[in-house]
Amino acid sequence: KVLRLALCCCWCWSGAEAIAQTPPQPPQAFVDTTYAPGGGTVRAVNGGESLQAAIDASSLGDVIVLQAGATFTGPFILRNKPGSGWIYIRSSAYDSLPAPGARVGPANAISMPKIVTTSSLGAITEDPGAHHYRFVGVEITTTVSTTSTIQYGLVTFGYNSAGNQVTSVSQLPHHIVFDRCFIHGTATGNVRRGLAANAAYFAVIDS
Repeated sequence: KVLRLALCCCWCWSGAEAIAQTPPQPPQAFVDTTYAPGGGTVRAVNGGESLQAAIDASSLGDVIVLQAGATFTGPFILRNKPGSGWIYIRSSAYDSLPAPGARVGPANAISMPKIVTTSSLGAITEDPGAHHYRFVGVEITTTVSTTSTIQYGLVTFGYNSAGNQVTSVSQLPHHIVFDRCFIHGTATGNVRRGLAANAAYFAVIDS
């Protein structure tokens, strides 16, 4: 189950022009969203330990297991790693989550680690060209709870760690999946976006 986003533009044209238009092609490439962690190193990160250090030390194929119920305060930067495979960042209570293909909800947060941002910047961002990361069973939110501060995006792809937008397609992150995640703002905070998906080969499933 992949959430595909489409933008719709509106303009005026004549009937003859409408007949002459060629329908757009459907998507030519898809992300394989099968849950299939690799056989690399499993890195457990408990509350009070550094998620960023685990990301920096990981190689493609590794699994980072975050303690369910623990809070990890970002921003966290996904690094551009060489090689093949995926880096999975998942809950230690994975077995308590709905199975692949079933959607999570707020009631499942008890089985999730929490990644938060305390500022206007995203809790998760990336180095240019970062790729093949999959978040599984993670809650992502903010502590911003007033309208005096604008929280611009809980997850912001297509921007560098300083919040500046990338300037070329080669700098975009790619092959990023959010699987059975709970991404939300606060009841009273001014949160502009949940997820800014400026990326290639990107999927949000069962979230």
